[in-house]
Amino acid sequence: MNKVFYHYLVPLDDSVALIENAELLEKEKEKLIDIIHSIYDHKIVEIILNNIPIDHHERFIGMLAINPADIEIISYLKSHNIEIDNIIQNTGKEIHQEIIAMIHI
Repeated sequence: MNKVFYHYLVPLDDSVALIENAELLEKEKEKLIDIIHSIYDHKIVEIILNNIPIDHHERFIGMLAINPADIEIISYLKSHNIEIDNIIQNTGKEIHQEIIAMIHI
């Protein structure tokens, strides 16, 4: 999976490790890891859009479309919400806990 600008802020690798260490077929692991990446991507983008002014949504989405790994996206977001990195970190922790709960059902 390609890196995205927020990966260093969230426990994505820990979530993926839960699947990699599971006793599943390799194809099942790959599919679940793709789902985990998708969950993080959707929830993080949603929380960002909910925490920056609406008139900056289009620029953010454009930056993300051009280069999702561009670390400058965080700088752009922080110029519109100084706490955005903390918000992303907290959301990442919540996502990880949800994934743990789903795995242990």
